Amino acid sequence: MKLRRLQINSMPGIHDGYEVLFQDGLTVVEGPNEAGKSTLARAVRALLWPDTRSSSYVSVSAVFEGPEGLLNVEREGPRVRWTRDGEEMAPPAIPDEHLAHSFFIGAEELVDIQALEGKDVAAAIRKQMAGGFDLEAVRDLFPDPTRSRAGRKATDAYNTADRKAREEEGRQESIAQEAEQLEALRAKVLQSRGAQREREFVQAAVRLATKQGALDVQRAQLAELPTGLANLSSDALERLDQRLEEQEGKHRQKLKLGRDLERVQREASDCNLAHPVDAHTLSVLDDKASILREIQRKLEAATLNHAKSVTAHSNARQAVGVREGVDLDIGDVSDGFELLRQRAEVESERRSRENLLKQLDQRCEPP
Repeated sequence: MKLRRLQINSMPGIHDGYEVLFQDGLTVVEGPNEAGKSTLARAVRALLWPDTRSSSYVSVSAVFEGPEGLLNVEREGPRVRWTRDGEEMAPPAIPDEHLAHSFFIGAEELVDIQALEGKDVAAAIRKQMAGGFDLEAVRDLFPDPTRSRAGRKATDAYNTADRKAREEEGRQESIAQEAEQLEALRAKVLQSRGAQREREFVQAAVRLATKQGALDVQRAQLAELPTGLANLSSDALERLDQRLEEQEGKHRQKLKLGRDLERVQREASDCNLAHPVDAHTLSVLDDKASILREIQRKLEAATLNHAKSVTAHSNARQAVGVREGVDLDIGDVSDGFELLRQRAEVESERRSRENLLKQLDQRCEPP
């Protein structure tokens, strides 16, 4: 990656932020002591290898150019955020933090290289990039571990440990991403709570506006009433309520009478009479019906008495030992004949009244 822009907002010893742009080729930064030259290197290191153990507040950002385009990185405090085209992304592949010092060569190291007097400068640079260690010399001190069984076991153990370390790094990155997602979810929850409160406020405002509208309507109706109503006493208001109740009762009674009238008109129409029966005829028919009911009652009483007489006569015959079919001298039977005659008259009157009622019913039946 190529560094294209570096923005320093806040770092130890830097109070006024500044920005540095980098072009292709060699970039030389010069200035007096304490001008912030070394701060540039510390800023780059703070972005690529953030030291979360530091208590100093750091606010820096940079733009790198990679194979896939420009990468933006920002650091605010201990949090570092990488983005591409405005979308957050995982950090690119960067050497481990313990190798960070290998990518920074100070003036003292350059002076030491000049003092080598013809020695291999490249080897010195490789040594500095290796953290000050001569890896070739260290390798010569130890036999080739791959040639012995123990060396192979150590290599396998190293590879296993390295694999586990990489897996752990992946888990740590996953945890970090989940933590960032959790922060985003918390922000959404706060946003939704704010929206909920705003919706409640809007609903309360709508209810208030509705009630205010109803109050305005009532005020307008009150203004249309006569001004004298405001001077009415409590007794006058009570009497007014009573009058309103009476008026409502009369209205209900009127509706009931209207329904009764409709029912009577339907019944009169169902009788199919050519002319309505006058009140006198109805009174005469009612009197005759009463007489008929009285005759019917007397007939039922006479029938009951006759049944009792027959039963008593049969019991008397059995008591004296007279067989059925034998006539007895019962003396004067005029009372019995009189009773039979009355019964015949009542029966005749009853049939006459029934015929009259049938004629009336036929006249009332629809065709």
